[in-house]
Amino acid sequence: DLWIPGTGCKECGHHTTFNSASSSTYQAITDKSGNPTLFEVDYGSGKVTGYTASESVGIGQLLLTGVSFGEVTYEDSEIQSFMMDGIAGLAFSGLSMVTKPTLLELITMQHPEANHYFSMYLSNDPDDSKVRCV
Repeated sequence: DLWIPGTGCKECGHHTTFNSASSSTYQAITDKSGNPTLFEVDYGSGKVTGYTASESVGIGQLLLTGVSFGEVTYEDSEIQSFMMDGIAGLAFSGLSMVTKPTLLELITMQHPEANHYFSMYLSNDPDDSKVRCV
């Protein structure tokens, strides 16, 4: 799943928020009655809730369009304390609650020329600003 706190989130701690009004490609996802579609993801460490939306997302040099994501309006206190603003999950589609197709599936569909592998560098040092590319 992909989710990030929206500007309307009053219980998202110190996390940076996404301002949908500043985006020209943002679209709220609504039900047949025109009401916002709600989502909730429960983790062992807490839950997040909010609305689903669609947006264009850049990952490196790739632009993905029509990406479903969660615009969070509430985070449990434990999640508020995390040193992250949101999640860009890389799970299998069967585990995804909001982002279907998943980010990796969208890359394959929208950019078939892209290599089907990736790497990342993770550090537990919050001052580590090194950028590494493979």
